[in-house]
Amino acid sequence: MHSLNVVDEENTSALLSKLGGVFQKQNVSWIEVDFSEWTQKSEDAFQILKSAIFQNVIVSFSYVSRNGQHNQRTVEPLKLVFKSRAWYLYAFCSLRQDYRLFKLNRIKELQISLQHFVRPAPEKVFDHMELYTDSIVELSLVFCKKLDYHVYEYFDKFEEREDGSFLVHISLPDNESLYSFLLSFGDSVEVLSPSDVREKMKKKISNMKRIY
Repeated sequence: MHSLNVVDEENTSALLSKLGGVFQKQNVSWIEVDFSEWTQKSEDAFQILKSAIFQNVIVSFSYVSRNGQHNQRTVEPLKLVFKSRAWYLYAFCSLRQDYRLFKLNRIKELQISLQHFVRPAPEKVFDHMELYTDSIVELSLVFCKKLDYHVYEYFDKFEEREDGSFLVHISLPDNESLYSFLLSFGDSVEVLSPSDVREKMKKKISNMKRIY
């Protein structure tokens, strides 16, 4: 179970015991958890932040937002959370004077201070915050047949059409992450609606063509 060491070497046995309790199994040799799909820099950040959380000390870093903006942040680190295939730091941000989630792979120039803070962390982070601050858009997407494994992975509800393609209706936050997600499928997905998202996709594809 070496891959569990990334999280906390000392707590490997405890974590496996908890997993066994969840699945009502005493022997958990059938399950393996691997959080090692990071760059070394992200893993280093994880370890530094874990130490800062345990010591209740403030950290500072340069953060790249999803809009490409660089901001210097000073925060009280409260919790490391895993959500939707990514690690985040949940912290109280002095700049925003509010609680924020920071994606670990966007944290740069991480510095740990000697300044202590006193602030409790919530037991359940996602019970205490709004998951989406952006407006929600209703999408109709068509995925080609060769992406059936992606459809099964990402979507709970879909309709398989006569030609083997898949029709998906889904609600997602309307932000840059949406377009990065759609563009990641290349020419294997088509946005049927809404028309404004379809037009934005055309514009982004046109801009990409000018680069190449």
